[in-house]
Amino acid sequence: MGHLLANGDSLSVILFAVMAVWAILSMVTIYRRDGAWVKPDPVPVARDLVPVIIGVVLYAILGWVHPYIAGISIY
Repeated sequence: MGHLLANGDSLSVILFAVMAVWAILSMVTIYRRDGAWVKPDPVPVARDLVPVIIGVVLYAILGWVHPYIAGISIY
């Protein structure tokens, strides 16, 4: 989404629009195939924090590497 906002060219808008339509159609077909969504059992907070910490670390690494890959700093 950040690249779409930064660039804003028509081909990027078309690409993201097609991906959005595909995602919505995928959700509809999955709901038809599997039935109604059932709420899962609650999980401990630690199991919620692990993916958040991994995501923050990966974001920091990708932010640090972005200038070397794309030539533009995101910070």
